[in-house]
Amino acid sequence: MTQYEISVDTAGVRDAAAALTGTAHRLGYGLAGCPGLTVPSAGAAGSALAALVTAVSGWLAGVGVATAAAADAARTAADGYDAADDRAAGRLGGRR
Repeated sequence: MTQYEISVDTAGVRDAAAALTGTAHRLGYGLAGCPGLTVPSAGAAGSALAALVTAVSGWLAGVGVATAAAADAARTAADGYDAADDRAAGRLGGRR
């Protein structure tokens, strides 16, 4: 049986998860506060822009939810790797 050594930088995984969480938060705000998304005249152009902003903001919010889920999965994976290390250390030290 071939044995492989696997090394995971769980602190790095958690740092990446934190960065993903920040990105998810920003995506959740969509286009709120973005300059230049107003049309000086009302009418069809203003209505079309408003509909576009609404659609894009909704899409960005969905991407934000998916990004937050990826961050949660990364944190869960890091916790799992740490738990596996703790179990292995216990077995090597004579604990079960």
